[in-house]
Amino acid sequence: MNGKRRFIVSDSSTLFDITLYRNVTVLRGYGGSGKTRLHKFISEADKKGSGVHLTDTTSNVIAASDDFLERDLRRYRGTDTIFVFDEDFPYFSSNEFREAITTTGCYFLIISRGSFSGFGVSTKEIYELDHKKNADLNKEVYILKPCYPNIVIGSVENKVHVITEDSGAGFQLFERILPGEDETGRKYVVSAHGKSNVADFIMQNPNSLIFVDGAAFGFDLQDALAAAETYNCTIIALESFEYCILRSGIVTLPSDTDLDAPCVNYNKCLTWEQYYTDLLEELTQGTPLQYSKFSLNRRYSAYANASRIMAVYNQAAEPISYATSKTAYF
Repeated sequence: MNGKRRFIVSDSSTLFDITLYRNVTVLRGYGGSGKTRLHKFISEADKKGSGVHLTDTTSNVIAASDDFLERDLRRYRGTDTIFVFDEDFPYFSSNEFREAITTTGCYFLIISRGSFSGFGVSTKEIYELDHKKNADLNKEVYILKPCYPNIVIGSVENKVHVITEDSGAGFQLFERILPGEDETGRKYVVSAHGKSNVADFIMQNPNSLIFVDGAAFGFDLQDALAAAETYNCTIIALESFEYCILRSGIVTLPSDTDLDAPCVNYNKCLTWEQYYTDLLEELTQGTPLQYSKFSLNRRYSAYANASRIMAVYNQAAEPISYATSKTAYF
């Protein structure tokens, strides 16, 4: 499976027009916003006498029930099916559900206000329902509206420190660009050692730029945003550090590569973050730019290359202004 999928489900007065871009999509919102109605419509679609119809779809669309892991998981494996889960589904946090996401090759639309640690979701793929009256159709039309449409959240000017999501290659680049400590003994660059720790590190490091891998940070963004607002921090959530390297032009890409709408084999890659890592490793294997996520090749932090990587971040942030003026990278 790869690529976006669209389906429309409607009755005489209401229409849901839904487009999915990745293997996992989360739908949130207050009670009465239409989420449960969407699930109910799908479960009733094309049942005799229901008045609900499913159209404009090239995939099976199924309202998943509690026995999904025992029945549907085996039946629909590899069929490009779209499963829609209501918020009372009891197994979101189970290892079996995570395995289903990684092995079935299906799409998962999850209706839930909760967050789950077993799998990642893009910051771009968390939505709420938006609706308006369509006079031509004489129906109330619902579409997905992104909860977090911006890559950069907050002002990028005059920040003192940098926090990275983990201690891998991205952290190593920023640490080489901004070495040392400020006058209070605090390092300019610190790692949160995992996305679940980012909110706590924001509280410990006010006035910071926070670099996270947006391709899998969605469930942690709400807590991080609340902390960032309180402690004058800014979150920069491009897809991943590897995405920025690929976008920088340092590595030559195949002519048919579309970094913003890639063809991802979800049986191999749980998120686009993994796709970008695998692609970069494949393209640089056996070359002077051979890439490792865990130990950054020094060639990437050479001034010419580091400047090109930072230009990708700057393009998104228009531009980053670092308070200490320690470096020309920002």
